[in-house]
Amino acid sequence: LVGASVISNQLYWVSVGDSILYLLRNGELRQLNADHSYLSVLKEKVAAQEMTVDEMKIHPQRNQLLSALVGDDLELIDLPPEPVELKDGDHILLATDGIDTLDSGEIIETIRMNVDPIDTETTAMLVLNAVHAKSRELQDNTAVICAYCYLD
Repeated sequence: LVGASVISNQLYWVSVGDSILYLLRNGELRQLNADHSYLSVLKEKVAAQEMTVDEMKIHPQRNQLLSALVGDDLELIDLPPEPVELKDGDHILLATDGIDTLDSGEIIETIRMNVDPIDTETTAMLVLNAVHAKSRELQDNTAVICAYCYLD
């Protein structure tokens, strides 16, 4: 689950699991929420040089969730106490983990393909088309919601 709300130019969110909340600002894409999958643990091991990127990509537990909505009490919930202040021209993307088919550069390039950033439906379709164009074997499901910040 990933959910977001904008109140007075402030972005609030909650997430559980491996869905992603991205903010694209001034050409820089950053993930705002925490990843509750074992892949986040593996990325830390790569950063600590305890394993290689290639080993991480084929690790059998890389997609295992550390937290999920299954009816039990949740130990891992990403619910930051402070919001992120939005700026004019910011793009917000909420997506399932299938978007991981694209690297950050490809996501940025795809979003910029839309000449009308306010048309977020087209932006979402461009991102989905880019994921599908990769034709990755065993592609995970992909759903995307896009928002554009137009502030006076």
